[in-house]
Amino acid sequence: MSFDACGFPEDGPWYEIVYWQVMPDATSPSRSYSATPGFGEDEWVYSGQFYPEVWTLGTIPVVSDPAGILAHVGSGDTLQLMLGFEELIDYDHATVCIEGRSVHTSSPVTVTLSNPTTSCSVSGQLTQAWTEGDPAHIPRLGLDIGKCFTPGVDTQALRVQGSGGSSRVGVHRLRITLHGASW
Repeated sequence: MSFDACGFPEDGPWYEIVYWQVMPDATSPSRSYSATPGFGEDEWVYSGQFYPEVWTLGTIPVVSDPAGILAHVGSGDTLQLMLGFEELIDYDHATVCIEGRSVHTSSPVTVTLSNPTTSCSVSGQLTQAWTEGDPAHIPRLGLDIGKCFTPGVDTQALRVQGSGGSSRVGVHRLRITLHGASW
């Protein structure tokens, strides 16, 4: 069995975004998804769109950071991945793996992940420490978000926000995995 960067098993369909180039805002990351038969990119799309969109609430620049290319989600800003699960029948739980860092040299950040359609949320801390120039040592935060998404519903979202410490999250990669999924 293989595992994601946070150590969660890749035992279900996954979808991820990666920031790989400097750009004025965070709405255009690269996107990829698991090669799960019958659960491709179309099964992650919300409300008739062509691909899961990334929305920003606030100003979220994508910058070249000493830890890599990061979308800087500042205090009061929200990075929101729009998803749809119309084809999903059920799943055991979902996990999210974030690779990035606290955008501060001396304090971690509390990262809150939430789905505004279900009022579900979970939080964890992302460190500021990294080894410059070594992508294998970029900080990671893995969170089990339980059953935060509603199967059969075509419009859901995953919000990323920072608070405490620096209140600024630098996101390089974000992966959602649906464990024990059926469709």
